[in-house]
Amino acid sequence: MKVVGILALQGDFLEHSDAVEKLGFKAKEVKLPQDLEHIDKLIIPGGESTTIGLLAEKYKLVGPLKKFISSGRSVWGTCAGLIFLANHLEKLPIEVRRNALGSQKNSFETYISAPDISDKPFRVLFIRPPRILKTRRKVEVLADYKFGNAVSPVAVKYKNILATTFHSELDADNPITKYFLLKF
Repeated sequence: MKVVGILALQGDFLEHSDAVEKLGFKAKEVKLPQDLEHIDKLIIPGGESTTIGLLAEKYKLVGPLKKFISSGRSVWGTCAGLIFLANHLEKLPIEVRRNALGSQKNSFETYISAPDISDKPFRVLFIRPPRILKTRRKVEVLADYKFGNAVSPVAVKYKNILATTFHSELDADNPITKYFLLKF
């Protein structure tokens, strides 16, 4: 059975664990460097990216996380996890702005289309989402969304990294988790 590590420093790691286990995979919380051993994939959940970064430094996870990513194993960052991958670990070549829509009251749910992920639109939640301002070096956009007058990427992949600005782990019908576990 494939083991999926969930970075469990802060944020919605329990929801990701539940989503992973509902799909028949084993979820393992990652809090220390040795927790990265014997996992096949890694999810870096949403939460607060600065706090995740500070805790990753405190628990000496930054180097081991970079090594894990460089090993070619699949990694998925959602919301703050995307920011952490781009700004803290410097493994995702994008320019991103935190809390692009403002406060919590500006959060919302909607449906997006991503043909590589699902043959029909699926529900996502934008909870104080970051905004991808610019992609670099072979970053592939899997889905975008129109925020006001501007269209921005909301799901991207780069080498072995999948990153989303939204949350989908809170939805029982979760095609992006299926995509990450089965096809990525």
